[in-house]
Amino acid sequence: MEMLLLIGTIRDVADAIFELEPQFNDKIATLIMPPKGEELALTRSQFKTLVLLMLGPSRSASELGEAMGLTKASLTGILDALESKGLATRAVDGKDRRRNIVTLTQAGRDLCGAKMAEFESRLEARMSYLSDADRVDLARCLSGAAAILKKL
Repeated sequence: MEMLLLIGTIRDVADAIFELEPQFNDKIATLIMPPKGEELALTRSQFKTLVLLMLGPSRSASELGEAMGLTKASLTGILDALESKGLATRAVDGKDRRRNIVTLTQAGRDLCGAKMAEFESRLEARMSYLSDADRVDLARCLSGAAAILKKL
């Protein structure tokens, strides 16, 4: 009996994933990137790196790579591009010369802040159709899903 319950649970999760994926692309992913016709001049990975640096303290390159699920080679390309655009800097850690610390420049903070404000504005427009209770439920569900996905 326990095996049947487990299989049903796995099937329920799989069904929910397949149901959520197109909705995620249609409803959520479009909020993250700018509207069609508006150029960000950054890739998704570059923008995600800026957001991670904006939300937390400076991080080592390896910590950023781990947080983003990227290889060292992939992250190096992203950081090279951000540095060439004057949005981030890398410096050798004074305590451990093997580590590079990545920090946003003022231009990086300004760009990321402006893009986050645009994102929040688009999100507010989309969520204006939801009741306060629906907003609370959505935030709770997304936070719960994020916590569970980190465990996978």
